[in-house]
Amino acid sequence: PDEQKLLEASMAYVAGKPIMSDDEFDALKLRLK
Repeated sequence: PDEQKLLEASMAYVAGKPIMSDDEFDALKLRLK
C-alpha cells in the first residue's frame, strides 16, 4: 500500500538514502491526503 511506501521512503530519506526523488515523494504524499 501507498502508506507503507511513504513510510519507507521517509525513513530512507532521513537515513540519508532516499529511495525516491522529492517530487515522487510529494506526489505520493498528495495522493494519500
